[in-house]
Amino acid sequence: MSPPSSIPSLIDAFFQHVYPLPSYAFLHPPTILRKLADDSIDRSLVIAIAAVSSVRAPGIQRSPSLESAWVQEAETLIWQHLESPSIARLQAMLLVILYRAETGQLRRAFMLASLAGRAATALRLNYERPDSSATSLEVRRRLMWSLKLVERYFSVGLPEFELCPVENIYIQLPCVEYQFSSDGGDWRTLDDQGSYHISVKLEMFRRDVMKLNRSLALCDQPFPSLPKMMNDFQQHLDRIGMLLPDGVEPTQEQLERWITSQWLPRYLIMRLSFHQIHIDLYRLVLRKFRDAAPRVVLDALEVDFLDRAEAMCIHHAKMSVHTIATMNSTLVEEPTRLLEFDTAICAYTASRMLLFTARFGQTSERPTEEFALSRANMCLAVVQRFFPRSMLVRPIIDELRRLIGVFSSHEQAPSRFSSPKLSGAAQERDLTTQLSSAARIRQRLAIHSLLRQANFVDEEDEQTDSRSAQRIQPNTTTSTSQAAVADTPMTDDSPETQGENQPWAQWLFEGQAPENDMQPVNLNQRSFVFPWLTREESNLASHSLSR
Repeated sequence: MSPPSSIPSLIDAFFQHVYPLPSYAFLHPPTILRKLADDSIDRSLVIAIAAVSSVRAPGIQRSPSLESAWVQEAETLIWQHLESPSIARLQAMLLVILYRAETGQLRRAFMLASLAGRAATALRLNYERPDSSATSLEVRRRLMWSLKLVERYFSVGLPEFELCPVENIYIQLPCVEYQFSSDGGDWRTLDDQGSYHISVKLEMFRRDVMKLNRSLALCDQPFPSLPKMMNDFQQHLDRIGMLLPDGVEPTQEQLERWITSQWLPRYLIMRLSFHQIHIDLYRLVLRKFRDAAPRVVLDALEVDFLDRAEAMCIHHAKMSVHTIATMNSTLVEEPTRLLEFDTAICAYTASRMLLFTARFGQTSERPTEEFALSRANMCLAVVQRFFPRSMLVRPIIDELRRLIGVFSSHEQAPSRFSSPKLSGAAQERDLTTQLSSAARIRQRLAIHSLLRQANFVDEEDEQTDSRSAQRIQPNTTTSTSQAAVADTPMTDDSPETQGENQPWAQWLFEGQAPENDMQPVNLNQRSFVFPWLTREESNLASHSLSR
């Protein structure tokens, strides 16, 4: 298909195909189209929209050189007004960040994200503006929440990488779509049934669960209050489940009804995120699972509780793959639907959980190996189908292939089930090897973390041993963008003999294993603070900001 002849055509394509993705839902379609018509739209914003539309919208023949020129111009315009941020320029900056990430320029995207976070704080987007119009208020909210969604893809649960801590965000969640973008149109075609609203809410809960995960990784003594803490999370999730369109477990017909909807990406990620957060929560106490809490914590828990946790992991993994399979089989003749990056993450997590429990599960709900393998292969095919050229998803595809290969080989040596190790050169570039053991455990990053893929380098350390680096580094003519997206997993520097009698010790391993020299950590109920778990939107009025 020929590329669109004008920027307006690209903007139309953006709102038709890209805007339904939760990460891109921060623009107000009627306002943008009206300003485009009367030529009052900010130049940096319009060309940033065009660039993103060109790289993401289906049916458009890409022009990488034109996209690059647009993005560079938009970035230059933003830099020229760095000291005077505006909503339009911040929207343009977020689009530039998303474009840079999508095309593999992860280091630049990460650094620009910090500037976007600072601009959002300067504009006080973390506070309500009750004297603004309803549309302006919602644009501000969506822009802030979109920054949080993008932030999560770099690293989740690490406070040092947060653009704006949730504790300091005093705004409501996004409203339903038809209230935001109807502008007199047919509300039925603009009704996402609150799926975007619920997705953002679930995303904040996932952050709290990952915060618990990172804290438990350092625990060196029993933690008897953990079941109660997890039950608190579950009660909140049960309440959210009551808000889900079609309920917690929709029928096949209900799922298929959404397939033709413009808002499929939002509905799908809402469904998958609901199951993902259950998996993230209950794998904390999944026996023999490498990402679970330390053994000293698990050994102190009741067997019945551990059995229920395993059953919950399996149930929600099955629900995830069922949702994905329904979408895949129903969209037989429509392979060009855009999906949120998080869809691939959820498919990977569900596959990983089914493969693990099929091999090492201890309950009657344990899936058969044939079922687990077939679902993992299906998820791999779906990710390849809907993310055919995404540089962000490549590490997920590679890791899924590796896990399926290891599972199919029936080999159980610990070294076969660990994540791929860094090469010698990559180990020298890995800044986490210079941290303490406790810090490395706390900062372990998932295979899909964009911060992990970015692989930042300390140039001073490289220069100190430049001769050695020259001997072991590969061809240095690789472009910056190619280097940025190289799959560079964290180092597994534990001895190969570790866990020789525990074949699960490095099963589907992500990140660093705990080491014996880490500092003891004493945890109790008061050691954990989960801002979203206890948050009530009705209490936000006192935090409103006046002009």
